[in-house]
Amino acid sequence: MRTLFSLAFVAFLTSIVFGEEEGFSPRDSAVQKLASKEVNIRLEGAREAATVQEKEVTAALIKALTDKHQAVRELVAESLALRTGKTDRKKAAIAMGKRIPALTKKKESKPECLKLVEAMHDLADPAGLKPLLANIKTTSDQEISEARLQAAANIPSKKVIDELLKFLKAGKRANWRHGASQRALRYATQENVKGGVDGWLAWWRENEKTFNPIVAADKRLAKANDRKEKQARKDKNRERRKRKKKDDTK
Repeated sequence: MRTLFSLAFVAFLTSIVFGEEEGFSPRDSAVQKLASKEVNIRLEGAREAATVQEKEVTAALIKALTDKHQAVRELVAESLALRTGKTDRKKAAIAMGKRIPALTKKKESKPECLKLVEAMHDLADPAGLKPLLANIKTTSDQEISEARLQAAANIPSKKVIDELLKFLKAGKRANWRHGASQRALRYATQENVKGGVDGWLAWWRENEKTFNPIVAADKRLAKANDRKEKQARKDKNRERRKRKKKDDTK
């Protein structure tokens, strides 16, 4: 999420600097650069596209999801995660979801797959639920599977809880599914329910009608922001100690 913020900020500054030029169109610039034959220019286009919310840019980003260069594909996914329009968000979720099967077939694609799933987590669009949970088997890479469950859990929808409960019931107690699905349920609901499968099923029967996925999403966001602030303070203190140590050795 920190990477997405940085990407958006850089793109925002770029739009300010170049937006002063007469006739400049952020939309046209991003689309043209994404279609360039030069990889560095396509990277620039992916960065610029982060804050350009027009449908033509979304279409260009979706097309670039299959770029020949992994670095471009990863930046494109990050920019797609920043879509704000309902239609564009849905298209982005569907397009990224279609990439999952191919990326889970090869071990060397694991880093890219995790990046893609992270982008789908941050996009949190309901259209991403089905591809995120499709064909997660016990033989699949566990790290990727857990990331997919967490990404699904970040989607603010009651349907998510139903699907995660199905996944929980399908896993035996000693299987990684059991723990992973419970972690995803805690993340989705922001509740710490005890009692395993029976406990979660009982909780959902009691709370399904009153559960508000938007409120749960707000709690997740607040916790994430709190973690960022704490990390920022730690980083600041670490730099301060480094400077002090350096000054003391002079």
